[in-house]
Amino acid sequence: MKPFLVWLVSALLGFGGLAGGYHGYLQDNPRRIAVVVDTSYDMTAVWPRVEPALTELGAARYSAFSLVSDKRVIHGWQARLRASLADPYGPRDFTKLREFASAPEIAEAEQVYFITNAPAAAISSFGGWQVISLTR
Repeated sequence: MKPFLVWLVSALLGFGGLAGGYHGYLQDNPRRIAVVVDTSYDMTAVWPRVEPALTELGAARYSAFSLVSDKRVIHGWQARLRASLADPYGPRDFTKLREFASAPEIAEAEQVYFITNAPAAAISSFGGWQVISLTR
């Protein structure tokens, strides 16, 4: 019985130490997630669904978030998404967003999410981005 208890204590301490070390590593090196939000007038109809989508994305642990609209960078790397800084305004024009595709916030991101209600043809050029399509 004594060898089993020694093995059990060593295993628990070993795995606990590994888990604690990995937790510390992830705290110091979070995943970088860029979230791009379409803020055109066309999004007004589905705008109440943007906040829950951002809340769901923002629930990811060990992550740093950057929020970018199709018109400007809303905020850089932060622990939480601050959706209250974005409002739908202006016509839909993704040419400026194509310029932002090389912005540091998007280039450094491990994952890029694009929240929009644009037709598939309009967003086909944003390859590698995960599109969250909002419908009425």
